[in-house]
Amino acid sequence: MDGADRVATFLKVTWPLLTPTTFFVGVMAALGALRNVDHIFVLTKGGPVGATDHLLYRVYTLGFEYFDFPAASALSLALLALLTLLALLALPRLERGVHYDA
Repeated sequence: MDGADRVATFLKVTWPLLTPTTFFVGVMAALGALRNVDHIFVLTKGGPVGATDHLLYRVYTLGFEYFDFPAASALSLALLALLTLLALLALPRLERGVHYDA
């Protein structure tokens, strides 16, 4: 882009080429955040007044500490629905990704 400043070059050239990588890192970070049940269990057991509590740890505590299996399964289905919705929203984004062939 002749005559473009640094901001325009970044927004029109660099950022579109980085979007697939940024999208992948964002999805992996979100999935990694949901998998930290063992860390929360070992380190804090939910923390003071549930400060480090999140959905998967709540499913674990409902199911295996309070033996409230219907509530744990309902939360599991809500998590499944949430992840399915996120996947369905992400699929069109993947389809319009950057293609490097002419």
